[in-house]
Amino acid sequence: MRLYSKAAAVAAIVGLALAGCSASTETGGGQEGGAAHEYGPANINPQDPASLKDGGEFRMAIETMPDQWSRAHVNGNTNDNKKLQDFMLPGNFIVTPEGEFEVNKDFAESAEAVEKDGKTVVTLKLNPKAIWNDGSPITVEDYIATWKAQNGSNKEFAVASTDTWEPVESVEKGANEFEVIITFKSTAPDWRTAAGGAYHRDSMADPKTFNEGQVGEMKAEWYTGPFKVEKYDKAAKVITYVRNEKWWGEPAKLERIQIRAVDSAGQATSFTNAELDYLEAIDASQYELLQTRPDAETRGATSPQWRHFTFNSKAGLLKDVELRRAIVKGIDREAIAESDLAGLPVTPKTLMLGNHFFMPAQAGYQDNGKDYAFDPEKAKAELEALGWKPGADGIREKDGQRLTLGFTVLSGIFTSENEGKLFQEQMKEIGVEVKLDNAAPADFSKILDEGSFEIIAFSWVGTPYPMHNIGQIYGSGSESNYAQIDDPKIDEYVKQIGAEMDVEKRRQLTNEVDKLIWDNVHTLPIYNRVLFTGVPKTLANYGSFGISSEQHEKIGYTAE
Repeated sequence: MRLYSKAAAVAAIVGLALAGCSASTETGGGQEGGAAHEYGPANINPQDPASLKDGGEFRMAIETMPDQWSRAHVNGNTNDNKKLQDFMLPGNFIVTPEGEFEVNKDFAESAEAVEKDGKTVVTLKLNPKAIWNDGSPITVEDYIATWKAQNGSNKEFAVASTDTWEPVESVEKGANEFEVIITFKSTAPDWRTAAGGAYHRDSMADPKTFNEGQVGEMKAEWYTGPFKVEKYDKAAKVITYVRNEKWWGEPAKLERIQIRAVDSAGQATSFTNAELDYLEAIDASQYELLQTRPDAETRGATSPQWRHFTFNSKAGLLKDVELRRAIVKGIDREAIAESDLAGLPVTPKTLMLGNHFFMPAQAGYQDNGKDYAFDPEKAKAELEALGWKPGADGIREKDGQRLTLGFTVLSGIFTSENEGKLFQEQMKEIGVEVKLDNAAPADFSKILDEGSFEIIAFSWVGTPYPMHNIGQIYGSGSESNYAQIDDPKIDEYVKQIGAEMDVEKRRQLTNEVDKLIWDNVHTLPIYNRVLFTGVPKTLANYGSFGISSEQHEKIGYTAE
């Protein structure tokens, strides 16, 4: 699944980010060699939990508290919500920094896949000790309910994506209630996505419960893990977790975790004042502030997040794909990256992105956007050919209409504001007028869902499955296809990629989809982000994770 960070879009981590994008588990040179990365895959100060202090508090912040708390719902598919719920949702696999999968014995005893009659069949054996916070065991019934709600068969469920469960033919009880048999409609190379976990059966019971059951508040009884919710102060926008007495695994090292909603500028100040124990330092000013706290350090690692522009194909003049193709040639993406990342210890050129699925250092990467490289003279010529002629003030006109586009800026988000300003300046050079539409970060999800934008910038946040969930963002009719471009060719490729077991062939097919996305001018990739985090020097097993899994029971503090 892809997440947007309103910062993965899901605020912009830099601005906003959405959850669900794909990040490859594979590292190394791609088809074009891939750029060598300056940072490793994870930086968390790994320590044996037995050596850490028992107790202590960990404080972090997010941009906004969700209104829709269900991560499975289209409006709850945000990076902020992911951060909140990662502490309390079951996961059957642990992903290593290198992208390898290990079974999480706290929730599953084993997971095996075989091919029978051209179909992938998974046998998942759950840990009988695993229970939800309401005391009920995690069983096959939770998987059946999750499959039925999210497979797309009932359109009344407003799901973030059907990509995981639509390919599944059946979910059945095996030898007992703790054995889950998942049969796919065809071969399924990413079978772990469905076998990775389920939601509480009651939360998936019917469309009304799914869509409205967690609006405004979290149903704590539908979750599980080493921590539980002690209190959610809606007015103060603070949620507090404490050790879960019902947890059957190794006890958590921390006694308490507090997460509160604070804007990005406030987060940096709070961290500097030792009021927070975690800061995602994105821009140069935050990074500089981070250095001023004497008991803290910076941890940098590669990230599955990537910055981009989304073009709304149903909005105004952007309905014309030829116009979209012309204007992107007037966008100096490297200049935008250099400006966004100025003051950070990175080399922007190595982070430039020419692919919607594979990051620069990943196997399968190739730059499919060369036909849309920065070329302002070509952009001008193409606009001329479309009938857009410069007016008296240099702004192009056609049939009495000015060539004016709207760019939505998230107020107070440095990256969003910076990109809007640069885009406006670059477009003026080719005769395009850009009006900046200021919006509150809290309205980010609403803006995307309603399509009330022309062009908007945010970050997609990847997962360990680079070739999975392609249809979530780019498939016809998908709730998360914010560009609103339906391409039957992409839909057909999605089916092929979802069933292709040969990894090299899958990469080739995925790159064919990528070329179509470029030609449609659906989204414009800008750069892959390095994640810098600020933490106390004594904090262990937390920091910059890359694509690896967080193991919250292991977070703790070393001796002073």
